[in-house]
Amino acid sequence: FIRARITLDPAELVDDKVRARLDALPDSIHLKGDRAPISYEIRDGRGIARVTLREGQARRLRAGEITPLDRPLHFAVRRGNHPPILADTLDDVRDALERQPRGEGTERGGNGGNGGRGGKGGRGGNDRRGGPPKGGRKQRHQRRRR
Repeated sequence: FIRARITLDPAELVDDKVRARLDALPDSIHLKGDRAPISYEIRDGRGIARVTLREGQARRLRAGEITPLDRPLHFAVRRGNHPPILADTLDDVRDALERQPRGEGTERGGNGGNGGRGGKGGRGGNDRRGGPPKGGRKQRHQRRRR
């Protein structure tokens, strides 16, 4: 069973007209100079499109700015390291974002409060990436003499 070769012929499963229509569906939409990816799913036996937005895009987006598709458009909003918010309408997205705490791992203030620096607390820090060895000048001088 594991080594059985399975061959699928798309022409046998889906006729050419339907395949051509599905192949023509966009893989992203243009939003205010940005591109947002679209994935396609089957939900309750119907095809839907799900656009994935960053939190800032979702907060600024208005219904008239979305290009209509041939199927219902649903939303997924990425928020830093949190699971995405899934919503069926733009109003549901806004409601869900209002219920979420802001600033922790999100686009706005998503640097964990360290002032935008990549390490722990800014200059030097304890992450030991670059900079002089710990201990100060006197200890470094003593190490050289040994």
